[in-house]
Amino acid sequence: MMKSMSWVAWPLKNFKITALLVTLLTAFGLYSMYVMPKDEFPPYVIRQGVVIAVNPGATSEEIEAQVARPLERYLFTFKEVRREKTTTTSMNGMCMVMVYLREDVNNKDEVWSKIKHGLNNFKQQLPQGVMAVITNDDFGDTCARLVAIESSQRSYRELQQYSDELADRLRRIKSVSNVQQIGNQQEQLTLYVDRERLAAYGIGQTAIAQTLSAQGLTTMSGSISTDQRNITFHIAPTQQSESEIAEQIIYSDAAGRSVKVKDVARIVREYDNSGGYIEQNGHRCVLLSMEMAEGHNIVQYGKDVDRVIEEYRNGQIPDDVHFNTITDLPQVVGDSVSEFVVNLMESMLIIFIVMLILFPWRSAVVTATIVPLSTFVSIGLMYACDIPLNIMSLACLIVVLGMIVDNSIVVVDGYLEYLGKGMERHQAAIESVKQYFMPMLLATVCICAIFYPIVLTMTGEAGDVIKIFPLCMTINLMVSLVLAVCVMPILEVRLIKKAGSRRKEQGKKDLTDHVQHIYEKALAWNFRHPWLTIVGALALVAGGGLIFPQLKMRQFPYADRNQFAVEIYLPEGAGLEDTRVIADSMAKILKADERVTGVTSFIGCSSPRFHVAYAPKVAGKNFAQLIVNTPDIRTTNAVLDEYMARYSNHWPEAYVKFQQMDFLDVPTYEYRFYGENLDSIRSAAETLMGEMRTIPELEWVHTDYDQPAPVADIKLDPVAAAQLGINRTSAALQLAMNSGSLKVGSIWETTNGIQSDGSAVQHSYELPIVIKSEPSKEMTSYDDIRNLYITPSSTALQPAMGKSAGVPLRQVAEVEPVWSETKILHRNGERCISVTAEGKRGTLALPIQNRIIDFVENMQLPQGVRAEIGGETEKNNELIPQIAAGLSLSMVIIFFFLLFNFKRFDLTLLSIFAIGLAVPGAMVGLLIANRVLGLTSLFGFITLMGIIMRNEILIFEHADQKMAEGMSPRDAAYDAGRRRMVPIFLTTATTAVGVIPMIIGQSSFWMPVGITIFAGGIGTLILVVTVLPVVYWKLYEKEYQAKKASANVEKES
Repeated sequence: MMKSMSWVAWPLKNFKITALLVTLLTAFGLYSMYVMPKDEFPPYVIRQGVVIAVNPGATSEEIEAQVARPLERYLFTFKEVRREKTTTTSMNGMCMVMVYLREDVNNKDEVWSKIKHGLNNFKQQLPQGVMAVITNDDFGDTCARLVAIESSQRSYRELQQYSDELADRLRRIKSVSNVQQIGNQQEQLTLYVDRERLAAYGIGQTAIAQTLSAQGLTTMSGSISTDQRNITFHIAPTQQSESEIAEQIIYSDAAGRSVKVKDVARIVREYDNSGGYIEQNGHRCVLLSMEMAEGHNIVQYGKDVDRVIEEYRNGQIPDDVHFNTITDLPQVVGDSVSEFVVNLMESMLIIFIVMLILFPWRSAVVTATIVPLSTFVSIGLMYACDIPLNIMSLACLIVVLGMIVDNSIVVVDGYLEYLGKGMERHQAAIESVKQYFMPMLLATVCICAIFYPIVLTMTGEAGDVIKIFPLCMTINLMVSLVLAVCVMPILEVRLIKKAGSRRKEQGKKDLTDHVQHIYEKALAWNFRHPWLTIVGALALVAGGGLIFPQLKMRQFPYADRNQFAVEIYLPEGAGLEDTRVIADSMAKILKADERVTGVTSFIGCSSPRFHVAYAPKVAGKNFAQLIVNTPDIRTTNAVLDEYMARYSNHWPEAYVKFQQMDFLDVPTYEYRFYGENLDSIRSAAETLMGEMRTIPELEWVHTDYDQPAPVADIKLDPVAAAQLGINRTSAALQLAMNSGSLKVGSIWETTNGIQSDGSAVQHSYELPIVIKSEPSKEMTSYDDIRNLYITPSSTALQPAMGKSAGVPLRQVAEVEPVWSETKILHRNGERCISVTAEGKRGTLALPIQNRIIDFVENMQLPQGVRAEIGGETEKNNELIPQIAAGLSLSMVIIFFFLLFNFKRFDLTLLSIFAIGLAVPGAMVGLLIANRVLGLTSLFGFITLMGIIMRNEILIFEHADQKMAEGMSPRDAAYDAGRRRMVPIFLTTATTAVGVIPMIIGQSSFWMPVGITIFAGGIGTLILVVTVLPVVYWKLYEKEYQAKKASANVEKES
């Protein structure tokens, strides 16, 4: 063995080469931290997309039967589609299928390419009225920077000019993958048509549409060619301004009489915001959404974008035009990296102080030096392995800080022991490494290995997020091991000249001596009361399990963002003006609060995805969204605590939802009812909704079912309509033109401008020409619909002057009010109504969930109706088996590692059961700190499993060695506890204190990990060294006594 490890002496003998290599690797790590890709969150696959089929004029029931069901059946033929999650919404004129892919799908682009190609062919099987089938799978694109260009004096056209110029400059940045303009309101020329004047002239509204469309249509004009040149024909547009449009003749006869556009319509230049608009701090604005190309450094990306914006701003931009940043991901990531550096320095300082207290100062310096070296070398290797810096990799670097000194502590402790025996320094350093290298290697490999099963068993977004954690852990721990065996001997020989410290020489006791003294008293008491000790330990573990239901449990915590969203929901059918009134009121209240730095309002529309887990909302005229910025996360929490309770139900006609940025994209409480009879499932949903509204901790208890809406059912008389040349298509077209707006052409305008750099430029703008009815004469009742004049298609352009070419709709059709479902929802191809609710801030969800689930399970459901639990409960039920499988595999790895080490099943099983000693400390810590128990805490528990395993080996190996030397189990166990307490105390203490900066930082994402490791580490330290020696003694006492009795019998015989 000694010959096979002769390489250990090489780094010490060639210390200059070793020092050069370590220096270069450390420098590369520092360089890597600056240039390596950085992002807020690890990349993960958004396995979601939407398929929309448009069929104008069809009711919800027709859409469901003719479009939704065939489309669902076709989509479900793809094995990659996750049917139980896929939802379909059938509404008037449109079907929307929210498609979810299976969690084991990693190449979503390939799957969506296959689906899109198939839908192109499948469209032929849908009714002829289906105009388009649109697929959008770009749900995962998150804007890295969202900038508002706003002004209280400029028009949308001017704001668009500035946004166009700035967007062109931003696209020249290599790391910018996409720049989108959002919220621009296009200026248009609206022709408000007077239907009564049209009828007086005997002209149908289609005549105006056809005339203006024909004037704007450009076909191939042709060309002539000669041997010398080619001449192309160009027919100049005839409508270039409002006056030219007004003079367009829509009818003329042989007598020279004509009707012009201006005779039947007035032309207004305006902005149409009926589809929604955006405001920044009360002013109209245009947004620029910027995305980053994959693999780039987002911090550098932010600097490049800032430079371009600042250069553009410093040009000839008017003072009233402001560029306000709404969301700034580069700043978030930059702050995270800066916080990591601070945490690293704090951890190093804390570890050094602890080492200084527990070790002689030279030993403390030597051991603490490994921390920065190991960290920066690891960062360099992470960069070489294409691992970016993000919330996961940064947390790994912090978690592992306390663990990377463990190997160094073991090596230094061995070195001091050999020096104390009188060995020469070089030989002592080499022998220490030789003695402990294999145990350190096996322990390190096992600790690394137990993190991998959880990655293998977890799928979906959670699996994508955590998959880099084990690799980061492996890199860090293996680097620390290599540095411990290669660099530590050099530092030891150079700095530690002799064993002990001055205090020892003077007969003074240090902290370890006091800890050892107290521990030996406790250990002696435990050995006097062994069964009380064992029962007490079991009671503590059971007590820790009882704390579990009292903890807040969530897969992922809320994000630490200095912003939040306010979502305003009005009843279906509410107008944009009603929504605007409430949204403006809420925005004014927020802007009056000095803690709020900015409010961006989305009225009738929603923001792009600016947070990785905050998907864009499906907006309508009854929806508004506010993005609210604050100085920091603490202010965000304070504002949410105050405003959520005060304004959630402030307006009787609306619900205001205050949404903190969240990594979990499902409602807290969701319960679904399935069936084919809508009345039956609606009845069941209303029964549950009534019960949930009696629970004071819940708010916004509602269903996704909307009440039926009135529909004007028009039935054409086949005989009368045919005699007049009116068919279903022409009638539908004219009804649409009279009740809404129709684009019939456009004109282009060119204006001269000056760029921000002072150079002249021409800007061209398209102005759509839109036909609408006069607002004062819009249809408001069924009688207005019946009296609407319908023009026969054959005479649309050939009326007799002064004689009506149209007839009232009532002469060719019956118009009756009927009720139609506003929307019909499917899930997994089956009709479904969901009841959802949100808990009041700070509410413990589990007891409420259990109460509601108990009520649902005891409900008397109508025939053909079944219930299903959704929301966080469903998400947890999906994830828990994956976590359990991962932890089980980790336990199997630990089992075989321990079995390989101990070569005894009884001791191995004892070691496995002893892992439960991590529970009490961790649970108490999370309870006291009032922190969430979730997926991030899982890494803390896995770390504790590794710590316990390492400490068990130290105790049991020593006890086995002493028993082999002839000691009784009691004496061997007692000696193992007494002799191994100090190294266990040192390694566990440094691991625990290494995560203190995590706790101080109070990150909602990683503070639970720090608390789990810190509190659980202290708990395991106490229980392992006080309980396991006693259990070991009792485990082998009978066997020892039997062997001893047998030996006595043989001796007597």
